Amino acid sequence: MCNDGNLAVALEKVLAIRVFRTVAELVEHLDEAVPSVKTVKSVKTRDSAYVQPTEGTVQADGPLAAVFTEAESQFRTVATKVIGLVSYLGSPTKDQLYALLERSGIPLAVAKNVAEQLALATIIQDTGHHYIPGNKEAGAQATAAVEPEIIRLVMGDD
Repeated sequence: MCNDGNLAVALEKVLAIRVFRTVAELVEHLDEAVPSVKTVKSVKTRDSAYVQPTEGTVQADGPLAAVFTEAESQFRTVATKVIGLVSYLGSPTKDQLYALLERSGIPLAVAKNVAEQLALATIIQDTGHHYIPGNKEAGAQATAAVEPEIIRLVMGDD
């Protein structure tokens, strides 16, 4: 766009650059140059990784269901302790958090795994060397649930 008449003429003649003198000219040119876009209201797709089951749905019951239930229960217990400690302490270092969890009987590998899962879910935030609370409501509830153990661990009463 150029409103200077002499410059516009020079740009067009010398450099062969098309010059628009008003915004309206430019918009009109763009409207003509750009093809109209058709909107599709909905598209039905299918996940390419989906494999149609050939047999009936397999349900987890009996021993398999019991194993899953136990694993989920253990995860929830450890996750509650992790969230509670992070919320209670505000911004513990990872080493501090893991040491407190080990003192409460949680193996280091389990503590690290659960903390990382909670960080991925943004329930707590991983700053590199510290964990900080991510979900305040969950943190307050977890702190209340494990407060007696937190006090015991922080006070050093084993």
